[in-house]
Amino acid sequence: MAYASTVLSWAILKYDDQMNAVDQLESAKDSLKWITDYLVNTHPKPNVLYIQVGDPELDHKCWDRPEPMTKKRPAIQINTSTPGTEVVAETAAAMASASLVFK
Repeated sequence: MAYASTVLSWAILKYDDQMNAVDQLESAKDSLKWITDYLVNTHPKPNVLYIQVGDPELDHKCWDRPEPMTKKRPAIQINTSTPGTEVVAETAAAMASASLVFK
């Protein structure tokens, strides 16, 4: 999600006039705001970032929608004990590029 947010931010920054001409600029900004708000909420305190909900091993074997699933769906976080440099860097890039759009 963070990577898609970064790409959307740069598309808005580069092609805002074309998006505006076809009346899609506000929709693009609304989508970016939704993603950015989501990313903000995944970082509830310093040195904590929630990166996934569910067990990737079990979830990829299941073809049900997540709503009716009754199995345990743990929230996976990275922190000082469980680092995740790549996802933190991508999330930071997404937030930084979004800040340029909403500046």
